[in-house]
Amino acid sequence: MKKKLIVALVITASCFTIFQAGMKAGAAQATPGSSGDPLITQSYLESQLANMGSASYKKVSVAKGKTLKAGLGTEFMIYSGNGAVTGSGLVNLTSGEMFEKGMSAVMYSHYLAPASGCGVKASSNMIIFIKGSYTIE
Repeated sequence: MKKKLIVALVITASCFTIFQAGMKAGAAQATPGSSGDPLITQSYLESQLANMGSASYKKVSVAKGKTLKAGLGTEFMIYSGNGAVTGSGLVNLTSGEMFEKGMSAVMYSHYLAPASGCGVKASSNMIIFIKGSYTIE
């Protein structure tokens, strides 16, 4: 009985210490909507992407069944919808992986077209933020 009480007290004290250390490290200090808060609103994301200077991203809509073909070195992010990679593939700069033709493109990932004609074919209506040359076919 005495051992169980000691174990319970040690566990409680450990949990309290870990909680306090997290609070001191700032785990609960981020203001909602700030850069320290990972959950953001659509308007915040759009304003940040639209205000990135002279080489800013452009918001583009791609209808279901259409294909966005990017020029060499074009960067983009799929904001909504889904589609499959076309051409010779895309570099997913977020994960560091090469997405081959036919693979599903991942929303909110940053892509780079390593060659002209690479892109995505929309399997639903898509919104894409893009920087560089492109065509929609």
